[in-house]
Order: sequence, then C-alpha cells, then structure tokens
Amino acid sequence: FLDNVLFDGPHLSGLIDFYNACSGPMLYDVAITLNDWCSTASGSLDLSRARALLAAYASLRPFHPAEAERWPCMLRIACLRFWLSRLIAARQPCMIWGPPGVGKSETVKQVAQKMKRQLIDLRLPLLDAVDLRGIPTIKDGRTIWIPPSFLPRSGKSILFFDELVQAPTLVQNGASSIILPPHTLGEYTLPEGCACVAAGNRETDRAATQRMPSHLANRFVHINYDVHLDDWVTWALENGEDPSVIAFLS
Repeated sequence: FLDNVLFDGPHLSGLIDFYNACSGPMLYDVAITLNDWCSTASGSLDLSRARALLAAYASLRPFHPAEAERWPCMLRIACLRFWLSRLIAARQPCMIWGPPGVGKSETVKQVAQKMKRQLIDLRLPLLDAVDLRGIPTIKDGRTIWIPPSFLPRSGKSILFFDELVQAPTLVQNGASSIILPPHTLGEYTLPEGCACVAAGNRETDRAATQRMPSHLANRFVHINYDVHLDDWVTWALENGEDPSVIAFLS
C-alpha cells in the first residue's frame, strides 16, 4: 500500500508491514498494489499509471499466460476484499447488493477468515423482531430484556446481517438499532471490536425483497456485486468443478 512505502525525498528508503503480504498468488499482490497506487480520488483507475506499473513489473517478471487471462478477475477480487476489510476495520456499516447465488456471503466469510475475526451469520428473514431484542423478565420490579445468545459479547468479530432486505420492516428496524450508533437494542450493546456487514438482493433481482428504511440506507456504504462469467470459470477450474458444466456455460 502507498502508506507502507517510505521515501527520503525522491528516493525509496523503506518498506513496512509485510506480515499480510505474499500469502497467496503473486498476481493477488500485484493487483492490490495497482489498485492502491494507480487509483484516482474518485476511485477509478488512472490508466497511464497502471500501464507504467505493469510495464515495470513485466520488465522483471512477465505474467504467465494463465496470469494474464485472470488479471481482470484478480483486480476485482483484490478491490472488493480490501475495500470491505477497510470498512470493517473502521466499523463503517456496509451493504453488499447482488443477485442470489453470486457469492456475497462467501466473500464476507473469506474476509473474516483473512482478518482472523469471528463471523456471526444472522439470516434475518428467519427472525422475528422480538428475537433480536430478547425475552422480557422482571428484575427489582422493572422489566428488562435478556439479549439472545447469538449476538456477540466481546472480541474482534463481524456481525453479518444476511438477506437484510428480505426481512420485514420491523426486523430491519431492530437490526438498525444494532447497526447504527449507539449500537444498542434493549439491554444489548454491540462490543467495541465488532463491525456490522449486511447483504441482500436488489428489487430488480425479483427475490421478494422489502424496501430498506431510509434512516438505515443513508448510513450504509453500498457495494454493488456484479457477476462476471470469467470470474466463475476461474473459480470452477481451481475447485475441480465438472468440465462439462464449465464448457456449457462458456
């Protein structure tokens, strides 16, 4: 990353924070570098800088044909995973939108594993509003709510509200009390080390979605998950999927 490279005037003087680098394909590290060093303020790629970086890299280690074929896919993977991990580290709630079955939940799971965080996966359409708040009881003459055991209590974790917009509005409102500051619902308060991520289908995906309340939608960072056949083919080849299925779809 740009902020992990030190300069003395125009001269390179140091590289720091290697502990998460070089743990996967070399192409992945190149994609991370290009996404960070060659992005504009608006988030788009500066093509002239990107070409210069790739040309300099190729002068020392040209891409293999398989790497060149998978390069666009790797750029998207690196961008999504690190954008998501930065939002989680900052405890900024984010909402991943996309059609059913494209890997939204799996992406959050992989990011949690990479960040070494516990993942608490809640399927909101299966819950009632009272399920999030808990069970009422009497203590010292007052009614208090006993929070459910599935909500995180401590430690670094990700609370994942899957299929958020398929849940009824009452359930979405209950979830919003946890997602938004001060992150409390009844007697429950979200621990400091926990970040909230949500995912769901768009209305155009025809997946029986509900409208998201505006007070919740306005506070999310929204990530649109696009589908690319080449990305799936790359995954399928690496995971030994049936060649006849791959050939049919291709």
